[in-house]
Amino acid sequence: MASVGLVKVDHCETELSSLYKDAQLALKQAKHHHRGAAVTFSTSIGQSARDRIQMLAELRESVANSALFLMYQPKYHLETGTLTGMEALLRWKNKHGSLVPPDMFIPLAEQSGLMVVIGSTVLEQACQHLAELKQRGHATLSMAINISPAQLEEANFIALLKGTLNRYQLSPQQIEIEVTETMAANDLEFMCDILAQVRALGCKVAIDDFGTGFSSLSVLHRLPATRLKIDRTFVNAMEDDDSIAKMIVNLGQTLGMDITAEGIETELQKQKLQQFGCEEGQGWLFAKALEFPDLLRLIENHEQS
Repeated sequence: MASVGLVKVDHCETELSSLYKDAQLALKQAKHHHRGAAVTFSTSIGQSARDRIQMLAELRESVANSALFLMYQPKYHLETGTLTGMEALLRWKNKHGSLVPPDMFIPLAEQSGLMVVIGSTVLEQACQHLAELKQRGHATLSMAINISPAQLEEANFIALLKGTLNRYQLSPQQIEIEVTETMAANDLEFMCDILAQVRALGCKVAIDDFGTGFSSLSVLHRLPATRLKIDRTFVNAMEDDDSIAKMIVNLGQTLGMDITAEGIETELQKQKLQQFGCEEGQGWLFAKALEFPDLLRLIENHEQS
């Protein structure tokens, strides 16, 4: 399926080299967003490209200066209210002091090859903080860590994971590797193999954003996953239509997987999920994402209460 990038040259005094670059930008736009179609260069495409280049330069600088950081979303057992663990979330505050949305900078990091370096730092910092919690007597908590396709494709990923766990003397059962449904479907044979190696270490595997991609149920059945996460989209819709959330819980239970619901914001959502048999949840109803010192205070206050 051919994609075409066009640029208007009528009454144009622009140099040919500039026109060629504009056509290339239009072609890139067509490939990424309108595959199989023709896209004509516009000032908005040019501005978007300049913004992307600027953001990438700032991101590279932030990575070099270790300016990216983690926040932690607490997770709770819905029936007992017990704190079960947390999910590590990557955050970036740019040089202007503004938080850049993850859905803006993470794809950029993946496309530019920065995600392997960033991902290694995330793994290191998350395990370091989990080890600190363990030293403070919170040894039963788990840590969920999102892993990108680029990280999994690195030949040394399993060795890196094993080495990090050994360095911080963490039990593999405390670590849950999260991959998205789309990642799993794109290269099923590879994902089954690499995730089987993760499971062989003793770590758990969660399928994130389930229901938002286009994979078949046979994909889910083959993956060596231990947990299914209900995307916040379906949790948000529960007060009007809870059928999809209920179906995902039933599906996960049939496959012998644990279930976590993301983005729980109301008591009604929590109650319905409990009725369906969903074991674990996270969201603003319980706690917002916290930086590590605030997480530590929340954990200690939770145990005291």
